[in-house]
Amino acid sequence: AYVAMTRAKDALFLSDAEGFNQNGSYRVPSRFIFNIDKSLLSYTVELDKQLVLEAEYIINESEEKLDFDLDKLPFQVGDRIYQKVFGNGTIIGIDTEDLVYVIRFDDIDTERRLNIHTKFDKITEA
Repeated sequence: AYVAMTRAKDALFLSDAEGFNQNGSYRVPSRFIFNIDKSLLSYTVELDKQLVLEAEYIINESEEKLDFDLDKLPFQVGDRIYQKVFGNGTIIGIDTEDLVYVIRFDDIDTERRLNIHTKFDKITEA
């Protein structure tokens, strides 16, 4: 987005894609849209106020340098979890730099890296 914006000469048309990301989180508009003075933009459809609030929250959260205490995360390495898209799996690592769990799902050959805010259910094996 940044490269396109800095190369535009006469006009720039921006759009967004609604829906969900691969990790199950809702897609929000690009942070670049919020970096442009609103007086320079002409909307065909004004952004919903709730969507703007959610996007600003997500942007601010991702820009902060978070120092996680691994012991306070809801899941730890070795935990068995269930995720609605990928099914049952085991957390095999935690990447605190990218804020993701590294998970080996039972029915998928390759590990997946999912945001630590992704909704999981803990599996308690009986």
